[in-house]
Amino acid sequence: MLSKLLIYRNTLRLSRSSLNYPQVLVQTQSFGIKSSQKTISSKASDINEEFDNLMLKLTLKTKETDVQEEVEAQSQNNPFVIKQKDDVVYINGVNPRWRFLSPLSIGKNNALSLTLALYNEDAIGLLLKKQNVIGEEVNKENEIMHISQQYSFGSVTNIHGMKIRQVDSNQTNTYTVNIDDSLRKTSFKRDIVQRQLYSGHMRIDIGQPLTQGNVIVFKGERNSGNTFFPVANYILGKSRTAFSVIQNFLRENKDNRAIYVGLSNNQSMKLYDGVQSELQKQLACFTVGGQDSTVSDAEYFLAPKVALQFGQEYLNDKALTEKNLLFVFDDVLLYHYKERHIFDLASQPFAPINMINEIMENSGVFLSKNTTVTSILIVDTESSSLMFQKDEQIFVNHIDSISDQILEFNVETSKGIKTYMPLIDMKPNKNINDFWQTPYLRKVGKELQQLLTEIKKAQDQHVLRKQLKIDEDPWDNYLIYDSKYFMPLICHSQDLALEEQVLVAKFIQQSIKLENISEYKPSGQQLIKELLNFAKDFKDDEEDPSILQRLESVIHAKQLNDEELQTVEQEIERVIKMFYLHMKVVGQLKPYKEDYFI
Repeated sequence: MLSKLLIYRNTLRLSRSSLNYPQVLVQTQSFGIKSSQKTISSKASDINEEFDNLMLKLTLKTKETDVQEEVEAQSQNNPFVIKQKDDVVYINGVNPRWRFLSPLSIGKNNALSLTLALYNEDAIGLLLKKQNVIGEEVNKENEIMHISQQYSFGSVTNIHGMKIRQVDSNQTNTYTVNIDDSLRKTSFKRDIVQRQLYSGHMRIDIGQPLTQGNVIVFKGERNSGNTFFPVANYILGKSRTAFSVIQNFLRENKDNRAIYVGLSNNQSMKLYDGVQSELQKQLACFTVGGQDSTVSDAEYFLAPKVALQFGQEYLNDKALTEKNLLFVFDDVLLYHYKERHIFDLASQPFAPINMINEIMENSGVFLSKNTTVTSILIVDTESSSLMFQKDEQIFVNHIDSISDQILEFNVETSKGIKTYMPLIDMKPNKNINDFWQTPYLRKVGKELQQLLTEIKKAQDQHVLRKQLKIDEDPWDNYLIYDSKYFMPLICHSQDLALEEQVLVAKFIQQSIKLENISEYKPSGQQLIKELLNFAKDFKDDEEDPSILQRLESVIHAKQLNDEELQTVEQEIERVIKMFYLHMKVVGQLKPYKEDYFI
């Protein structure tokens, strides 16, 4: 028999002075009633269970109070920068109103920043300018709604709106862009392409014609692009080709507009200064840097986005009835690595904005808005270190997958004619759809493609014979040996009008047929200049149009019968024969053909 059983529990004292819970005492007593050990144990277990339930409620209440006090404490203190890496800042504290690219003002100097990532209690931002803001608070009283800048055609500017070059602002279109806004979504209703995009170079306009309303990629090794790789003293690289396309596009129609994004201050200014002065008001160049010697990562990251937003504002201008825009994005691979660097610091696997996809979605022929947007992406390949080659290849493959046309810039040719082969791969493209070309231009293009096919075949035979150490009679493969004379004509770097390109192409074909291309003393650009000058002046009567004027009307004719075609071909052949006699009279012919025998 147990006389009495007394069980005491120690009182749990709460750490919070604001909470006053009564002390808990659990006591059981036997009043002389005989009870077995099992019965007492059962009652003690029930008491323990009730006590545990009470402690759980007290614990939950305590945690709830702690969270409430922490929220109140955070509301009393502004978020502040606790760490900074390059231009990426790490902010302790989050405002519920913040979102991706929300504009922030930090510190006494009101340093502007855009949010890149948001977490439960922290945020990550990107400074628009290089400066140190560690320990600075996010200004609540100076919280801004938008970061707005004005940009205009006829200028070279950076994302901060600083004009590095500018023509008279009264003659240009100016639009306001909110840097922190998202890009507008475009309509998916597009029409088929109907117009050609001209570069002024035969190997493109006739050999591989480009079309307006497409996404076009200029792709090749770095030394064949921005460094303007030379071919037989003729210079033409990716950026140089883009410059020619821009100038010809602006020259085509005074209402056409072009936007160029170059992530190099000097390159953007050189391109702008190189454009004819009367065309500069139609061109807007976006760049990085300016008067400041330091360039922030935000300028690289935001330059193409801001430029595309500026283009969208132009396309939405209701005062303009028809809008035709050319968007050129240079240094695409450099942009990709800058973007990766920024979002690696922000602990993000990728950027929420995919600029390449955005450019693709904004390109096309939009009948509903009577607008056409053509985009050119200039991509360097094989320019990264070994550790980044896989990432570069994935990025370039993605660009290839969304592009409509790819223009290869390739310096890998056989040693026999490496110096004289064009940078652009001119292998015949059997899949090209040329329905939008005029009949005569389509005919000339097919003839040039046939010539290039014969050159490629002759080159393969020449290489095979050298590998097998078989002696080759030069006259059995004259295309290879004569190529050092006519390939510089195909690879001309000066901008030529379409009718001038056609005349040069016909001259090459006729010279190869007569095997007299090696007799001319001038070569390359000088020979082209002599031919065109003669063609402009050669007329039967003073009032008759020159062959170039005749070609201009024939090239743009949408219908051409066999008789008209035969007449034009005879006129061209006659002019080329007379040019040969003219060069002979003025002493510009060699006394004999080139002797390739050694």
